[in-house]
Amino acid sequence: VKTMRKISTVLFWLTVFSVCFNITNVSAQKFQPSHNIGFSTGVSSFLGDLGGSKNIGKGFVYDLDIQATRPAIGVFYKYNLNYFLSFRAEFAYTQLFGNDAFSKAEMFVDGAYPRRYRNLQFTSPVISAGAIVELNLYKYEAGNTDQFKFAPFVGIGGGGFWFDPRTKDPLTGEKIRLQPIGTEGQGLPGYGEKYKLIQPQVIGVAGLKFNAGPSLAMTFEVVYHQTFTDYVDDVSNNFIDPMVFYNYYDAATAAQVTRLHNRGPELGLLDPRLQGITGDGEIRGDATDNDQFFRVQATFVFLLGAKNGGKGNNIYRCPVW
Repeated sequence: VKTMRKISTVLFWLTVFSVCFNITNVSAQKFQPSHNIGFSTGVSSFLGDLGGSKNIGKGFVYDLDIQATRPAIGVFYKYNLNYFLSFRAEFAYTQLFGNDAFSKAEMFVDGAYPRRYRNLQFTSPVISAGAIVELNLYKYEAGNTDQFKFAPFVGIGGGGFWFDPRTKDPLTGEKIRLQPIGTEGQGLPGYGEKYKLIQPQVIGVAGLKFNAGPSLAMTFEVVYHQTFTDYVDDVSNNFIDPMVFYNYYDAATAAQVTRLHNRGPELGLLDPRLQGITGDGEIRGDATDNDQFFRVQATFVFLLGAKNGGKGNNIYRCPVW
């Protein structure tokens, strides 16, 4: 959340500076607002409780697992108000993934060895919907290849997303949805409600736009998603006594939830010093830091009413590289 506040502050002052500096220029030019549609393709990566570096206490990209990247796609509509401001509505789909096995922490040596012993993993489909205000840092007009070749840009917005964390049962090999079973006791007396699978988000974006032809523009961008939940990976609070599961579930269900609540025993490590790491009340996740994810992608922007040297027309041509 603190990281997102800093990003929002920077984007706000960039917007104020750019608008104030260029307002005379914008007013003097004849810009015809335009409409775009397009699609994006790239990769996504998860920043949460699972996996990460050998150490603890590092946030944002410092805890990034390259192995956890997954494909991401999206579609969008964009309205270009003037040379500097655009409004974008988008839908995106990706899979998020995290695995404590990706942490190379050595037992009793590195700071993150309790996380490695926890040995949890998850995967989740994600459907994201958002609205974003884009600010071009240079004067730019999509499709106007004669006057505007490229421009860096930033953006800020918000929306919502749907997720559904799952993992594989080590005994049966079955893919299990984690939210319904409450691995931290959610839904049981004294352990709070189950988390919602639809959550709000704040979206930040930064990248580079360029014109590939009178009917095609492209961007290379990073889209950052700050969520308001710590349960994208189904991990947030503390371990609980497995007997709680047996008190409320049938024996088979309780045994399954116990296996998925603490997967340290799968490592086969017999050192008694490890047993306390996953004991009742011990830290399972960091509830003070909400989950994040980001996409690195290319977008292909198709102009509805192509431009040729700044003059509007409806003739679509091959891209000019």
